[in-house]
Amino acid sequence: MKKKESMKMVLFSALAVCLTSCAMNPKVTADLMGTYPQRSADQVVVYEEGDTVPANATVVGKVKVTDGGMTRTLDCLYGNVLALAVKKTAESGGNALHIDNHKQPDFVSTCHRIWGTMLLLPDSLVNNVSTMKTLQELEKKQDEELLGYIHNQEDRAKRARQTPKNIFKVNGGVSFLSSDYQIDYHTYKGRTGYTLNAAYQHLWGFIGAGLDFSHTAYSFDEGVKTSVNFIGPSLVLSTMLGNKSLWRWDLSMSLGYGRYSEKVAGYKYSEGHFCAKMDMGIEYKVAKNIGLGLQVGMSTLKLDKPEGYELKDNEFYGIKHVDVLGGLRFYF
Repeated sequence: MKKKESMKMVLFSALAVCLTSCAMNPKVTADLMGTYPQRSADQVVVYEEGDTVPANATVVGKVKVTDGGMTRTLDCLYGNVLALAVKKTAESGGNALHIDNHKQPDFVSTCHRIWGTMLLLPDSLVNNVSTMKTLQELEKKQDEELLGYIHNQEDRAKRARQTPKNIFKVNGGVSFLSSDYQIDYHTYKGRTGYTLNAAYQHLWGFIGAGLDFSHTAYSFDEGVKTSVNFIGPSLVLSTMLGNKSLWRWDLSMSLGYGRYSEKVAGYKYSEGHFCAKMDMGIEYKVAKNIGLGLQVGMSTLKLDKPEGYELKDNEFYGIKHVDVLGGLRFYF
C-alpha cells in the first residue's frame, strides 16, 4: 500500500477511535456470527448501498450505529457514524463492511443511522480493491457534510448576533375581560373577545422605546357591543436569549390614550381616558428580517362610574382585560 494511502487509513482509524472515546456518541451494536482475529481499521473496505459484494465473502456479523440519545449533531454526521461502524467491523475480525440501510436525519433523530453487514474477504481480494478511492469518496462526503453544518451554525450565530434595532409587530388573538361594568342598568361580568395589535419599537441594546396601538372588542347580550382603542408610547426592555440563540424576549410598558365605545339599539356612547398597558412576549427569528412571536398583555382603562352604581371600598370601575396574542415580527 502506498504511503499516502496508509496515512489516510491511519487518519481514518484515528477519527474512529476519537469518536468512540467522547461522551454521548452514537450507539454501536454488533451481532456476531463467530469469533475472528481482530484487525486494524485500515484493512476495512466499505461497500455502500447498491454495491456488489464478492460472492466468496464470509459474514462476520451485523452492525448498526444509531442515535445514543442526546447525541451532538456534529457527532451524528455520516462520516462519523460510518467510522464507528468501520472500527466495530475491524474489532470483530472483518475486513469489509456493506451498508444495508442508511437513514438520513429526520424528525425521529438528528443522527445519520446505518445498518450493515460485516464481512471477511480473502486478503488478496481486498488488496486489489481501490481502497484509496473508497476513502476519498468517504472523506469527500464527510467534508461536504461538515462544511454544510459549519456554515449553517455560522449563519445561525450571525443572525442571533444581529439584534434588531427596529421592530414592527402585528398581532391578533383572544382577549379576556376580567372586570365588571354596567351598561344601561345591566351589569356585565367577564367576557371573551378579540384584540388586534400593532407596535413599533426602536432598541438601543437592552432598552428601547416605541409606539403601541391596539383594538379590543366584545359582544354582549341584547346586541350590546363595546370596544377599546388604545394608542400610546412605550418603554421597552429586550434581550436575545443567549449568544447563539434566535429567540428574543421583550417587555413593554405603555401609558397612553384609551377610547371606550359602546353601541346598543342605535345608541352610541364613548369616553376617553388615560390607559395603562403592559405586554410581555417571546419571538423566534425565522429569517434575517422576519420572526414569529407570542405575547401576553394586560390593559387597564378607568371609566366614569354610572350614576347610582355602587362600588366596594377601593374597587375599580372600568375595563381590565388580558390578551393572548400571536403574530409576525419585521426587523429593519
